[in-house]
Amino acid sequence: MNDEKRRVLVSDLKYDQDEVDAVVEVLKSEWLTMGPKTIEFEKALTEYLGAGDTIAVNNGTSALHLALLGLGVEREQEVIVTPISFVASANVVLYLGAKPVFADVNPRSFNIDPDNIQKVITEKTAAVLPVHIAGLPAEMDQILGIAKERGLKVLDDAAHAIGAKYRGKNIGTISDISAFSFFSNKNLSVGEGGAVSTGDKSIAERIRLMRSHGLTKSTWSRHHDKDQESYDQLYDMVELGYNYRITEMSAALGIVQLSKLDGFNKRRQAAYNLYKDLLETLPLEMQDIPDHATHSHHVLPVLVPEGMRSKVRLHLEKHGVGTSIHYTPIHTFTYYQRLGYKIGSLPNAEMIGRRVVTLPMHQNLSDDNIHYIVGLLKDALAL
Repeated sequence: MNDEKRRVLVSDLKYDQDEVDAVVEVLKSEWLTMGPKTIEFEKALTEYLGAGDTIAVNNGTSALHLALLGLGVEREQEVIVTPISFVASANVVLYLGAKPVFADVNPRSFNIDPDNIQKVITEKTAAVLPVHIAGLPAEMDQILGIAKERGLKVLDDAAHAIGAKYRGKNIGTISDISAFSFFSNKNLSVGEGGAVSTGDKSIAERIRLMRSHGLTKSTWSRHHDKDQESYDQLYDMVELGYNYRITEMSAALGIVQLSKLDGFNKRRQAAYNLYKDLLETLPLEMQDIPDHATHSHHVLPVLVPEGMRSKVRLHLEKHGVGTSIHYTPIHTFTYYQRLGYKIGSLPNAEMIGRRVVTLPMHQNLSDDNIHYIVGLLKDALAL
């Protein structure tokens, strides 16, 4: 390949005729929102995860919001969150009129540090919201132990972690409740979509209500159930809910993508292993992955030396390689500064925020392109 014309994306989709046919089938059916494909997708996800219940929704942020509602988080309460995440992880706490309280991260894993969780618990703390950054499971044994001791609920943000495991258990089956994202760049991609998984039947029932305006029956049920209630009254509204319904097109894509997920993740693992071997002699730091964790390798964040990030990113971009940043610490954003959060309060997160570069990682990434990227990194770091 001519390197002058090479273009390596930081993330990429892998769709083929299977996905096209699945969407066309839905369009021909003329039932476009929360019907049989949604039911099938939820069943397939539940079986894949080994979860009690899985509820599909329109995106990962909705999944987080509904999960907190399902746990009963209320106004004026506090939820402990990580500063190294997409802003949704903290924003959903604000949606409820509650307060996000940031605990600093472990500089080796980039995940929330259980020791720092202990330091910020107050009498107002209701829940802990760890994120499995890049697909590396957080230290759930310690987090769940703290939660049990202090009477807290745990919602894990598994947006990056479909297919990841912690001590042999699927992420999505360990906490009180878990939230997934199926955004365009995720390992399982439907464009916009998400899901909540929980082993608590009462929480699952409430989330199903809240997903669709607090109504006791979905449109599909109202038109297809033949029980007496359906004839006497189409539905009842029992809670003030939301419109977080997933489309049938998204669910159909999800069914196909889920059938390919293990193969995608296997390729991501192979790409990571090659990166790790080739980067070993460079002055870069990667996440420490303990033996008890199976990483899903959603993205590949590395820490470059202080002051080198712009040079590295510009050099790679000049030669056709896309990069990103996962993440700028949430508490440093202008909106959170206006809420009173202080820069300098979370040194590990802020160090990561200055140094992190996200390298290309996806199931389409070739070994040749990985060698090419690492060669560019060597050049950039020598500049």
